[in-house]
Amino acid sequence: MPKLKRLSGNDIIKILHLFSFVEVSQKGSHVKLRRVVDGENQTLTIPLHKDPNHELIPIW
Repeated sequence: MPKLKRLSGNDIIKILHLFSFVEVSQKGSHVKLRRVVDGENQTLTIPLHKDPNHELIPIW
């Protein structure tokens, strides 16, 4: 089975923009994204660490 591609925080944010998430705030190296679906807020916090060991790995 091939290894999964490592995604940076910026890569994840670009993908989430395609799903109508918008950046609402940033505190330090973490960005908060939000979208409204069926009148309900969905909020995600994405780390933007510079260290390549902190990249996000998809789980599927």
